[in-house]
Amino acid sequence: MGDQPHATTSPVSRLILSLTAALLVLLGHAMSQTLMPARPWHVAAAPAADCVSGNVPSLIESDTTLSGALFVTADVTVRAGATLTLTAGTDVTMCGPYELIFNDGALHAEGTAADPIIIAGETPATRWERIFFNGFGSSLRPSLLRYVILDGGGGSDPSLDLGALHVEAANGTTGVGPVVDQVTIRDSGAYGVYVRVNHTDGTPPLFSGLTITNSARAPMVFWASAVGGLGSGNAFGGNGEDVIEVRVTSLGGSLDYDATWYAQPVPYRLLGLLNVADARSPVLTISPGTSIEMADTGGFWINSAGLVINGTPTEPITITRAPGVTTWDRLYYERNINPASSLGFVTVEHAGGINGAIDFRGDALTLDHVTVRHATNAGLYTQGSFVQVKDSLFEQNGEGLRFQYGAGGVLRRNVIQDNGVGITVLTNTGDVCVDALGNYWGAGNGPSDADAALDVCNLATTNAGSGDSVTGDMLYRPWLSSPPGGGAIDTSQITAADFWVIADGVQTTTLTIRARDAQGAPLAGKEIALETTHGILQQPATPTDANGVTTAVIRATESGRALVTAFNVTDGLPLGALASITFWQGQGNIGGLIPPGGSPYASPRLVIEGRPFETGLPMTFRLPMQNTNAVPVDVQVVYSVSALNIGAEFTPVYTTSVTLQPGESWDAPATWVPPVTGHHCVSAEVTVTLPDGQQFVMSPDVVVIGSGRFRINLNFMPPDPCADLDATKLVPDYGGLNEVRKHIRTAMVQLYLSAKCVEQKVSFGPSSSLALQGSAALTAARDYQTVAPPPALTMPQLAAGGAVSQAEADAANAVGDTVAGLVALDIAIETARDRAAQAGEADDAVWVSRQTTAYREYQRLKGAALKQLATHLEALLVVTQGAGQPDDVFTPADYEAYLAELLANGYDAETIAFHKAFGRTDAAIARQLQDEIASLTNGTFFVTSFYGIVAEARDAAAAEGARLQSRYGLPSAQSGTVSAQAGDAGGLYLGTLTSQFLVGNPTESQQTIDLIVHPVELPLDWTYALSPSAPVLGPGEAVTVTLTINAGAIRPQDSQARLAVEGYIGSELIGGILFQQSIPSAGSNTIYLPLVIRN
Repeated sequence: MGDQPHATTSPVSRLILSLTAALLVLLGHAMSQTLMPARPWHVAAAPAADCVSGNVPSLIESDTTLSGALFVTADVTVRAGATLTLTAGTDVTMCGPYELIFNDGALHAEGTAADPIIIAGETPATRWERIFFNGFGSSLRPSLLRYVILDGGGGSDPSLDLGALHVEAANGTTGVGPVVDQVTIRDSGAYGVYVRVNHTDGTPPLFSGLTITNSARAPMVFWASAVGGLGSGNAFGGNGEDVIEVRVTSLGGSLDYDATWYAQPVPYRLLGLLNVADARSPVLTISPGTSIEMADTGGFWINSAGLVINGTPTEPITITRAPGVTTWDRLYYERNINPASSLGFVTVEHAGGINGAIDFRGDALTLDHVTVRHATNAGLYTQGSFVQVKDSLFEQNGEGLRFQYGAGGVLRRNVIQDNGVGITVLTNTGDVCVDALGNYWGAGNGPSDADAALDVCNLATTNAGSGDSVTGDMLYRPWLSSPPGGGAIDTSQITAADFWVIADGVQTTTLTIRARDAQGAPLAGKEIALETTHGILQQPATPTDANGVTTAVIRATESGRALVTAFNVTDGLPLGALASITFWQGQGNIGGLIPPGGSPYASPRLVIEGRPFETGLPMTFRLPMQNTNAVPVDVQVVYSVSALNIGAEFTPVYTTSVTLQPGESWDAPATWVPPVTGHHCVSAEVTVTLPDGQQFVMSPDVVVIGSGRFRINLNFMPPDPCADLDATKLVPDYGGLNEVRKHIRTAMVQLYLSAKCVEQKVSFGPSSSLALQGSAALTAARDYQTVAPPPALTMPQLAAGGAVSQAEADAANAVGDTVAGLVALDIAIETARDRAAQAGEADDAVWVSRQTTAYREYQRLKGAALKQLATHLEALLVVTQGAGQPDDVFTPADYEAYLAELLANGYDAETIAFHKAFGRTDAAIARQLQDEIASLTNGTFFVTSFYGIVAEARDAAAAEGARLQSRYGLPSAQSGTVSAQAGDAGGLYLGTLTSQFLVGNPTESQQTIDLIVHPVELPLDWTYALSPSAPVLGPGEAVTVTLTINAGAIRPQDSQARLAVEGYIGSELIGGILFQQSIPSAGSNTIYLPLVIRN
């Protein structure tokens, strides 16, 4: 701030911003930092005039300020470098068909809600032209229109491309567009707003809070490159067509930069095929709630770019034809598609693209809750790609889905019905078996399949179902007998004793089938038949027993992967389970010490003891072996450790050796004390030397210690808040305060991430902003056999006096106390989650149940506390507004000046004293300064206000509180305590599980690492995705990969799910990780549970 002039900021607004923002890594404009600069110009009233004499010059070449009653009697041109300023309350009368032209000049027209600036014709019949920002040079100054009314502009000929507010800079000028906020445009003779800027301009004009009514044509027309500047809070009505036209022709009609199309109260109408393509790999994001109408040539063409179309369950996205249009083109993903691309909660209808409504030719794409209907050809067409489609609907299309030229995919929980053909798979360039298990085909007896030829899935089965027809080269049984949600799927399992087996025709693995209904009850006395895509099956010899269990055996003579499914012959229904087994040739010569078997990356021989894995706690490794040779052998075992990985390097930590006599056994024991807590892979490399000097090295056996911990995505409070914190999301971007919704629909997510990040960076203590009482709850040893209550946190209190009334102080303190309680609950939630993970690593199911019960109860309490926070924030608004406290409004210029001051001088003495009064240390204030500079430097700012921020926080807290209560139930009667007993009997719903691991390139050249998910034992209705799925890495380079699993229906207690992720360079396996999710006996839902992982 330094010598920056101060505007009046109420004490209450300062305090509450400290409680809800400064506590939370501080908004860049919070408290005393959020001060308005004095205006640098002198304001003088215009002389008396009328439409005969006029009083506005026709040429303005230097900065000019006008006010009062103005009369325009000719075109007015503002030259480059000059700024015309109109003050609040100015009334501009346009005396004829004139326009205000800004040839690289600037307009600063800033009214107020009570005293707007009005520009209107002399009479309602007087049609004036436009405010014209004409960019054809490079000497630009920013323009601002706020609280301005434009009445009767747009000319008198509706056929012209003209807007009452008109921005045109298609010839290379950048940054020409104004910032437009709270502007009303009425009765335009053509468009309300017309915007065309060059596609090379990454800074389009910014619009928010517009009201446009009764235009002869549409309220707004944009060339596509400028649409990203249209923010939220707009209202349109009574226009010729209430749509937002988007043009794609010529300059400005393509997209070279990242952009977001925000939801509007009227549809966008795309008038052609929009090309999104550039060396920058731009990403176009369509925000939730958006509706797009397509002209007959309309569509998106994505080339070396990305398209993100993700709605929500309550705010889906719709892409459809415009009125009078039969079909439009398509969503065309051509090549080099940005991996951010995805579709979710979107309806795509009436597309007539040559191949399909969605035509995808990139690497990988996920469709989640997508509806595609009435497409002339395929709903989804893909070639040479991998797609994951889940919880989606394809109906009344020429084809539901078409896979061509080596394309593959996994389809789960979809409805594919009433199409000309359900799915077509053409293996033109590769033997790809499409996994379409667990879908509904429009009939309970499954799809129609008349193809009896043996296909690439190793199946020759047919099906006389009455659902949509399918071709070969795909798996479809088991299918769903009713649409997802219309009937519960059974919870059966197929478990393979070994999921890697030697393919010698002799070694076998036992398949245990557990047949269960949707509630987990055993299905006794059922004849079960298995199908496999590889190998030789020995079918179950007996029906299922009283526990619903029977067994089968599988073997193979050739290497390959078998996907095994089961059919309930007795009831004529498929079982909702699948298992996967890999047959291979083994590790070769293993020196007669260790029996062959197991996977090359998940050895059953290597034993790890001493879990859970923590700093300073010794771990014991053992690799039991026996010398079956007729001669003594020298054996050396080197144990190495790495982070959870595929293809990354290991660090040796222990070496042991011995000479083994014939028949002698040895466990190769080793002890290692980990320097850090975490989840690691352990390998054991065995070197065997025979008496004649012959030596060979066994392929390493590898196992992961502890767990990579599947983490359920809570969405609201990620486990590492500092990692996910983006402070710029707290500072409004395009379109003012409403634009906070652009990032995450609510600033509260970032507010709470900020709170947790501050909590981690600034330890609790007497000098911190929150005083922790009973801190032993946090400093005690991490004992998973103890349920930790929320710690007691206190918030500094505001005292009444001076300009602060008792009611204002009470309201502010209530907010602060509730925020402190929420932080305490977050601590307890994280503690319970972590301790549940520790209990799982120690195989203590009882305490997994107790910790997850605590977790659920704390989430319930948090929901109630958030709703209480919303109530207190509303009370604060009422009392401060009722007392006449002025709102604090902050502009982009304020942010820029403030950032310059911070960069030059840091915080001034007043600001430092203010923060120290809240107990922050010098180190904490210094860290906060750097965080604030970073957020301001990376942000694009626009107008916001204190009352607006509080209102957003209120609404967000109420919505999140309601969501948590809906998810976890209402608080119990004894809401202040948590039971240490296990939950009710039954199943668990695990929600979304995620795990991260490293993938490395162990070679000396650049390679593509293809990552393959191997569903060892997975419920049929579970889906999974990897990001990235095929990283390109240089020699020795590594990347973090995220595995996301969406658990389906409630699973029976004491069951499990297993899948493996394997990495390949070409056909060579470089490593893998086995993930195992155990489902304990607990009555909670959506919990962090541990995962036994072997690599």
